[in-house]
Amino acid sequence: MLMTVDRNVTMIFQGSQLIEKARPEKGFFIKSKKRYFSQKDDKWHTKFSWEPVTVGDLWVDENGGKCQMHFRVRMADDTMFQVDQPISRQRYTLFGSYRQGAA
Repeated sequence: MLMTVDRNVTMIFQGSQLIEKARPEKGFFIKSKKRYFSQKDDKWHTKFSWEPVTVGDLWVDENGGKCQMHFRVRMADDTMFQVDQPISRQRYTLFGSYRQGAA
């Protein structure tokens, strides 16, 4: 897949490959929430679960003074989506420091 890189993007990593090299005992998971109605007690309930995922492109950018981390996720059923998460200036700077370590 071809990705256009904005000039505000600091660096792109392959998330799952990075974690596999650095900490192979670790992995990525997404917390899922499902609501269901129980006829036992006549109430709505929420069930949470952690699902393993593969993280592809992982990058940060700054736009209008706001820092964000973005990453592409692939679920076990091959569903893919992008997560955009606000981050602090300190985390943005820390991510940028990885560029010097990789160079």
